[in-house]
Amino acid sequence: MNWIEIHRYISWTLVIASIVLISTGYAVSRGLSPSYYYQLALFHRIFEMFFIPLLILHMSITIRYYRINWRKTISLLRQNRGSSIHSMRLLQRLSSWLIVFFAVLVIIPGLNGYDIFAEATGEAIPFSLHRFFDVFLVSLIIIHSIIGVRFVMMRKRIRWRFTNHLLSFLTIGLVLAVVLVNVPQASVKETEYSGTVIIGSEEFSFQASDIDSLRPDIFTEGHFSMFDILVHISNHEGIELEYHFNETMNTFVVESINGEPHWWYRVIYSGGWPENNVFRMDHYPWKPETEITFYKVSKERLDETYAIFREEIERKLVNDGELIIPEVTIRGKSFYYRAENVSVTAHNLRNDTFQTGVITAIDVIMSLGDKGDIFYDIAWFESIGDADVVQNYYIVQINSDRQAGTCGFVYESGDLENQGLLNHIHLPSDSRVLNAPEYVTWYWICL
Repeated sequence: MNWIEIHRYISWTLVIASIVLISTGYAVSRGLSPSYYYQLALFHRIFEMFFIPLLILHMSITIRYYRINWRKTISLLRQNRGSSIHSMRLLQRLSSWLIVFFAVLVIIPGLNGYDIFAEATGEAIPFSLHRFFDVFLVSLIIIHSIIGVRFVMMRKRIRWRFTNHLLSFLTIGLVLAVVLVNVPQASVKETEYSGTVIIGSEEFSFQASDIDSLRPDIFTEGHFSMFDILVHISNHEGIELEYHFNETMNTFVVESINGEPHWWYRVIYSGGWPENNVFRMDHYPWKPETEITFYKVSKERLDETYAIFREEIERKLVNDGELIIPEVTIRGKSFYYRAENVSVTAHNLRNDTFQTGVITAIDVIMSLGDKGDIFYDIAWFESIGDADVVQNYYIVQINSDRQAGTCGFVYESGDLENQGLLNHIHLPSDSRVLNAPEYVTWYWICL
């Protein structure tokens, strides 16, 4: 096997690696597979390790064995004496160097996914540049690869009448798709926001200022839950909604919508993606740029969810109304913490949204801090990445482990049966009202 054949194998291996790298990257950033979010993020990092050396090897062989006479090629083209092969060779070589240039611009900010790099640079190179330059890199890879496909067809003597036209349209279509996927969505000011909700197959709109909460024991005036939106729509849009409050679960239960039983809901906050959950819909706070969908589920699914809610209230009653969590764990980068029967008290961090005395998940960390078990730090975020509306406090440090780049602490809470699954939703910890979960865990991740 000579170097030319080796180069071809490396080239197409690089194309495959690029496709996997791009696919996993977009799957993570767009939340295309929430159930495998962290696995895809890890897979993306692994393929980065293949992509970089393959790109270097590919360029080294290209420079060594595929030299191009730039002056002669450009001169022939300017004199209209060059062939289409000259044009494609020139474009292929130009795109290859631009790929290297933009690959560097994408890779360097992408290193924020490694806490060592993020801490060393102090996040001076923001991760947002990784996504910005990615548009150019992916577009160039598409152009470069399709030119390669054309050369393969020429070598194999594959002749289709409209080959050049088809490949041109394919190139333009793919590049446009990449650009459109990355066009940022226009954010809407809260004062101008009119929300929408999907119930079954119908979409309804509402004005946030018109909604009152049926849980004044949880929400302060002007704030409300996803359930409150459903009730508002039923009162103003002719939807037939049957519901009641169940004290044994501490939640409103939807009996039927338009005569049909077994409904649940799904929420997408700004910059997020659809997530299934086992969280009370009259506890889930609404905020601008939220998408809500109410959809049919099986009776078994609802029975399992309601059983979890009942167990929580029973646990709370056993503890005379005090919130005592059976197990709290923190898996940090440099430490592991575990405690049983942790007593949690309200710190009223979000008394702008919740009534005094309402306990949220962030109170777990703050209560451990009160006891002196851990040191922690919190910070307010108006927005994060593609999420234009965040407006939440986040835990940015526990003990010596401090958030850096795309590395930091995430959490989940609920019953052990749904650990790592339905319990892990992108509801910030200062907005997750707790009843009496079976566990709460925080853990360090790098995306």
